[in-house]
Amino acid sequence: MKRKEIWRRYRTDVIALIIFGLVTSFTTIIYEVLLAGTSPGQWLGVRVLYNILRFAGAYLLGDLIEKIRAKLAPKGGFIRKALADACALSLYQLPIYFISALIMQVSLKSMIITAILYVLDNIFLGWVYGYTRDRVKTFFLKRQAQN
Repeated sequence: MKRKEIWRRYRTDVIALIIFGLVTSFTTIIYEVLLAGTSPGQWLGVRVLYNILRFAGAYLLGDLIEKIRAKLAPKGGFIRKALADACALSLYQLPIYFISALIMQVSLKSMIITAILYVLDNIFLGWVYGYTRDRVKTFFLKRQAQN
């Protein structure tokens, strides 16, 4: 794959992650600090590490989504694509969260509560990432065709 193509895919996934992060950031604060009992200092440290790693590997998330969608939603369909997106987001984000939380010495109980809430968050809001990713991808493809 050419560098330009890799850059286009990475750019698409980063933009979709930014928008998805804005949509889910409020709920993240609520369930990590208030429900899971993570201290504000730990939360901030986890967020910084987590976002650095998450955005650095955004291309991998896009690749994972493409592969899972090919298996779960080969003919499309909103529900199947949403499930594929939720699976991909959970498979991608949970290991990054655990690494970040371990480095920041978050308790195991808090990590488990947060992980469960992450999965639920991805089930209910993962479609936002997939939908945004598809729109951004379409936007850049149309723009490329015009040039």
